[in-house]
Amino acid sequence: MSVSVGFQMSMGSGQGGLFENFDRLVLQLVADGESYEEAASMLGADRACIDAAMERVRTHLQASTDEHAVAIGLRYRMIA
Repeated sequence: MSVSVGFQMSMGSGQGGLFENFDRLVLQLVADGESYEEAASMLGADRACIDAAMERVRTHLQASTDEHAVAIGLRYRMIA
């Protein structure tokens, strides 16, 4: 079975890239088991900022859950 994933893998440079560095960092922290609150504290952001970042990540990766987004990120080596 072949699966087509319709997202653009852009490193992001603050110039409209679909997958910005902040979003990638948030996804990595979530993959590492950090809660949204812990990620917010580590990044000096508020919880709403982390929520918004993960919403963008799920949308761009066409993932239904955070776990699904992490799995896609790992599969396509966006995160380690």
